[in-house]
Amino acid sequence: MLNLDRNQLIEAGVQFGNLIRKRNPQMRPYIYKKSSRAHIIDLQKIIVSCQELGKYVESLLEKGKTILFLSTKKQMVGSVKEQAISTFKNLIKKEQVRLEKRRDKLNSIYEGVINLQRKPNALFIIGLDKEKTAFREAKKTGIPVIAICNTNCDPRLVDYVIPGNDRDEKSINFFANLVANTILKVKEKKEIRNSAEKEEKKVKEEF
Repeated sequence: MLNLDRNQLIEAGVQFGNLIRKRNPQMRPYIYKKSSRAHIIDLQKIIVSCQELGKYVESLLEKGKTILFLSTKKQMVGSVKEQAISTFKNLIKKEQVRLEKRRDKLNSIYEGVINLQRKPNALFIIGLDKEKTAFREAKKTGIPVIAICNTNCDPRLVDYVIPGNDRDEKSINFFANLVANTILKVKEKKEIRNSAEKEEKKVKEEF
């Protein structure tokens, strides 16, 4: 997540903001320029924000904390769900089967929180303007909020801002993939480290 290619960002369309008439004045620091109808978000600001977020996500996971992905917009649900579920692919087969059986018994709207046994340590929101209830609950309970903020959002309300396009599926998938990949990489590093520690302990015990 720390090595972002500007061309990838441009291809994903993450820089396209909302219509000019919908601009929130508080998003001015993140705006590069405006076209005839919409604002263009500064790519460098997106990169810096993502780098800072990457460090935050890593610090959470190193401490065994959890991040809940949230988006209920129809055009977003598929990509967000796919990226969130991908972080569980390293579970053993028996555990995967058990979780799949539980998932099939519940309504699809609750799939994202089936395995949530405690309050998440951070909430990743895509579509901040549509997730007001979840946002209020997070703030009320002290859960840090990570959110993609388009030019119509108020970034002051968010703990970790990712300025960017939260409307188009390609952009949404790009951001969701970034966060999911960071989670996977941290988990992989922890597994390798734990495996090495176990092996070292085993060798010491043999001697």
